[in-house]
Amino acid sequence: MLPLTNLIGRLGGLTVVLAGLALCAIVQQEVDGRPMVPAVRQPSAAVVRTHPAAKVSRPPDTAPLIRQVRATVTVQWGALVRSAFGAQEVPQPDVHLVRIGQAGDWAFGTCAVPPAPGMDAMPHASVFVARRAGKTWRIALAGTRDFAQFLRQAPAAVIPADQRPSLERYGTTQSGNPPAGLALPWRAGQSWTVQSMADMSGLRFAGGDGQVLASGTGRLYRLCARSPGRAMILLIHPDGTATEYYQVADITGVKDGAPVQQGEYLGRVSTDRPCGGPSAQGQATASFTLLSGYRAVSLDGARIGGWTLHTDEDRFYADRSGMRVDSGNPLLNFGTDPARSSTPHPPSATSAPRSS
Repeated sequence: MLPLTNLIGRLGGLTVVLAGLALCAIVQQEVDGRPMVPAVRQPSAAVVRTHPAAKVSRPPDTAPLIRQVRATVTVQWGALVRSAFGAQEVPQPDVHLVRIGQAGDWAFGTCAVPPAPGMDAMPHASVFVARRAGKTWRIALAGTRDFAQFLRQAPAAVIPADQRPSLERYGTTQSGNPPAGLALPWRAGQSWTVQSMADMSGLRFAGGDGQVLASGTGRLYRLCARSPGRAMILLIHPDGTATEYYQVADITGVKDGAPVQQGEYLGRVSTDRPCGGPSAQGQATASFTLLSGYRAVSLDGARIGGWTLHTDEDRFYADRSGMRVDSGNPLLNFGTDPARSSTPHPPSATSAPRSS
């Protein structure tokens, strides 16, 4: 019994010593004002595991592609652009990549050459398909021999099957005839003030509710896209003709290549010119022009919105059943079927009533 008694006594003494040490620690904490942080046991080297960094797929380097598109546009469009803009040098083309293949060997995009400084004209714009061969790119602009071939060869991720027919027609249509069945690019029944651009390459318009609408059914592509809601719009119609809309803000969120219907919202009039050209000041407007394939179409003789447009002797006017509206006056949009329109005729030959 004596050894057991001694053991209990010794344990009791140890308990007293440990309690005393704990009390000293508490007192020290209160004196120093520092919280007591328990030590954290560090894992031994044997249990520390490292994981290899996850592989991140890098986007393809598009700088060589963009340089090659610019060089190709400058060479192939050089004479056309210099003649249209009356410039000695071709302004640097703006290139917008719409889609590029996962392997980085195919690409589709838009390109636009801004007008010469101080010139009131629409940018010269079109689309292209590109194919990489080794370290170089081959560029096929719409209207060239390789364009249709590249369209057929490109993977569906770059040129979806439902977009190929209209793109192919756009690349080969060169009739030069104004497209049929188009409305003016604002709401039917509204009268907007219309003026021709200085070089007669397009119309500038403003008024109504400020909403720019699709003149016809087609597929939408952006040019000179800088940010969401900011771009020039190319609308390629099923027959291969196209319409362009410039100086338009708050662009629709429709994806590139998606279909839009006639009269569908595209954006709003503004003073923004993302492709370049002379700065727009004053009233917010929008610009509109016609294309047959990739070439500009003269407005002379085009029938749009129930009117026949004319550019005789460098003057723009529109006529309808003997009535005439000159540049700078309101023009009523009758839509695409004037024979069935119930909208009243304008009261005079120089103006049309404004929509309430």
